[in-house]
Amino acid sequence: MSLLQNILKRRKLWLANCVLIMAFGSPTLHAKEDLRVYQHGIDFVPRADGHYWLIWASSGNPPTGETNDGSWIHDIYYSEIVPSNPVITPVTIISNDEAQEP
Repeated sequence: MSLLQNILKRRKLWLANCVLIMAFGSPTLHAKEDLRVYQHGIDFVPRADGHYWLIWASSGNPPTGETNDGSWIHDIYYSEIVPSNPVITPVTIISNDEAQEP
């Protein structure tokens, strides 16, 4: 991997982490539970226009964890991320009664 590719990869990971913290909080900012534990399969996909697709599975937005009967609902969401104004606006791609995987 070239130096430029390495720098770009780190920049993408840094931006994705910043966006997730802005949307769902930092564990040090919450006295209660860190809701990011209920999210997984996070992918940050670059687009040709310089924006990104953020795609992830979550038990709701904000996450709720397992249901009363112990099952997990992990629907698939996406959000377009504009680096100059990184805001997460979740849009449901797949929703079902049981866990889905991105």
